[in-house]
Amino acid sequence: MHINIQRSFKNEKFTLGALDIVDIDHEPIFTLENPWKDNKPWISSIPAGDYCVNKRISKKFGNCFEVYVVDGRTDILIHAGNTEEDTSGCILVGMACGRLHNPETGVNETAVLQSKSAMAYLNDLLKKADNITLTIKD
Repeated sequence: MHINIQRSFKNEKFTLGALDIVDIDHEPIFTLENPWKDNKPWISSIPAGDYCVNKRISKKFGNCFEVYVVDGRTDILIHAGNTEEDTSGCILVGMACGRLHNPETGVNETAVLQSKSAMAYLNDLLKKADNITLTIKD
């Protein structure tokens, strides 16, 4: 099974993209990651490239996916979440992109929306997948 993430927009706060599962027809799935900060753990997106992905059950996020063999990094998950505050170096998924109001700052922030639905959908699409390869393109 092969997954592609095509990053489409980057700024100093976040990176947006689209996730495609090769050879499977599916609804659009959007991604949100941290901005590029030299691959520093917890605050940076990971470099573009090819990675291994395995299913994982996280105490915090439930059924999710872990991205392996990232130089200098561990614990990189594909999981539910909405804004850059939820990423911590991981990849968030959503069924749409939009904006969410942050009551602490009073600012409408760019977000992936319907994230729990997207995570359930992704888990369903990949339920029979054993070997998953992820390619991230800038």
